[in-house]
Amino acid sequence: MMPRVPEDVVKQSDLEGLATQSDVNSLRDRISGLEEGQATILEELGAETPARLSVTSVNVPSEVTAGQTATVSAIVTNTGGQEGTETIDFIVDGETMDSQDVTVGPGETETVTFQITKDEEGTYNLSVGGASATLTVVAAGPGGPLKIGRISPITGDLSVINPGFVNASKLARDDINNAGGVLGEDVKLFIEDTETDPTAGVQATRRLIDVTGVNCIVGPASTSVGMSVIDVIKDAKIPTISPSTTAAEFTDYEDDDFYFRLCPSDQLQGAAMAKFAYDQRGYRSVSILSRNEAYGIGLEKVFESTFEDLGGEVLESVRYEPGAATFDSEIRKAAEGDPDALVLNALMEDGVKILRTAHDMGITEDTPFVVCEGVQSPKIPDMVGKTAGGDYIVHQAQVGGATPYPETAGGFVQKFKDEFGEEPWAYMSNVYDATVLLALATEEAGTTDPVQIRDHLRSVANPPGTEVTDVEEALNLVRDGEEINYQGYSSTITIDEHGDIEIGLATVWYYGDNGAIVEGEKIGVPT
Repeated sequence: MMPRVPEDVVKQSDLEGLATQSDVNSLRDRISGLEEGQATILEELGAETPARLSVTSVNVPSEVTAGQTATVSAIVTNTGGQEGTETIDFIVDGETMDSQDVTVGPGETETVTFQITKDEEGTYNLSVGGASATLTVVAAGPGGPLKIGRISPITGDLSVINPGFVNASKLARDDINNAGGVLGEDVKLFIEDTETDPTAGVQATRRLIDVTGVNCIVGPASTSVGMSVIDVIKDAKIPTISPSTTAAEFTDYEDDDFYFRLCPSDQLQGAAMAKFAYDQRGYRSVSILSRNEAYGIGLEKVFESTFEDLGGEVLESVRYEPGAATFDSEIRKAAEGDPDALVLNALMEDGVKILRTAHDMGITEDTPFVVCEGVQSPKIPDMVGKTAGGDYIVHQAQVGGATPYPETAGGFVQKFKDEFGEEPWAYMSNVYDATVLLALATEEAGTTDPVQIRDHLRSVANPPGTEVTDVEEALNLVRDGEEINYQGYSSTITIDEHGDIEIGLATVWYYGDNGAIVEGEKIGVPT
C-alpha cells in the first residue's frame, strides 16, 4: 500500500492544482519534509520535488608526508527535481577550515575540492559536507616507495600509440627496480586513461593525485589534455613531465615550475616544417588543414608565420573537428586554388582518414602533403593503404616533413626491440627518460616529497656532472653523492627555465616507396 500524503503537508485543493500543472512554489517548504514514498506521489501528480544536495563520496590520498599539500575532492549529488545551491563545509578535527557554495542541477553531480597541508604526522578526521574521511600524514623523509603516475591515452584518438607508451614506462620502471629501486624500495607505477579527452584527462589526473597519492606524473600525451590538467597539477604541487605535449603555449604558462616537457615545442616544429616546405621541397604556395584544438592551431599559426616570412603564400587555413565522421568538405576547401602542397596538422587517427579520403578524391595524385609528427609512424603507410597500382598512398602523396632533432645517447631502438620484439614509435624514448629522470631526482632529493623531486630535476638533467645514460650507473653515482648529467635516449636533456628542452636542429624525413620512414639531412630551426 502506497503511503498517504499527510493532510498537514498538502491539502486536497493543492493536489487538484498539481494535477493540472499549477504553480507548486508555495508547496516547496512543505514538500521538503516528505518521505521518499510521499514525494513520489507528488511527482506522479505533476509536482517537482525540491533540490536535495548531499555529498555522496569523498576522495582523500591514502597517505601524504608532513608538509605535503593534499587535495580532498568530494562529489555533490542532487537527487531532487530542481536546481539547488548549498554551502559545503570542509572540517578538520572539528574546525571549519574552508567552505564552498556549489550549485547542482536536478539529477546531476558536481565536484568540489579543498586542500590541506599538515606539518605534523598523525591521522586527521575530515568532514566534507557531512561525509567523513581520514587523512594520514607520515613523517617527512624517504616517505615510502616512489609512486609514479601515468596519464596515458588508453582509448581515444591516440590509443594506437598507448601500448608502446605503457611498455616504455614499464621498461624504465623495471630498469630502475633492477638497479636497486629508489631510496631502497621498488618504484610503483600507476596508469590512468585520459581517453585523449580533456575532461577525462582531468578526472584521470585527479584519481592519481587524490586517490592513489602519486608523488609525480609522466604524461599526458596530447596537447589538449595537457592544457586541461596543468592547473590541477600546479595546484596539487605534483611534478609532471610530458613526453609529447608540444603546444608553444606551455612555454610561458604560469605553472609554478611543476610542468616539464621532453619534447620540442610546436614553435620549433612548425618552423621546421615551413623551412622544409620552402627550402627543401621548393613549395611557394600551400593550404593548411589543421585539427581544431590547441595542437593543430598552434602548428598552423607557427607554420603560416614562418612560411610567409620565408617568402611563401598560404592560400587557405582550414580547420576540422576531431573525430568527425567525414572530412570531405574540409579537404576540398583546402585543395581549392591549386596549392603547391597541402600542410596537414593532425593526430594519427584523423590523419589516416584524411590522407585516405584525399586519395579517394583524387587529390594525392597531383598534390603532395607536408605533415607534422602526429602523422609520423611506421604503421601509418599500412593504415592509410595502397593505390590501385599497389603503391603506398603516403609515397604517392610524397608525405614528409621535418621534426626537431635532439642529440641523443642512442641505442633505445635496439633496447626496446630486444624487450618487446618491435621498434618504438615517436616519443616512446621520451616516456622512458621522463620516468628515469623522476627516479633520479627523487634519489638525489632523499625523499618522495613532490616539491623536493621538482627541485632536483634540473640538477640530475643539466650540466655540470658526469654524463651518464645507463640507469644503474646513474643511480649509483647519485647514491655516492656525485653530480650527474643524465644523457637521455630521447635527447641529451638540458631543461631550461621554462621546463622545456633546448633543441636547434630538425630532421628531414619522408615515406619511401616501401612505406618505411626515410630520414634525410639535418636543418637549422628558424627561431
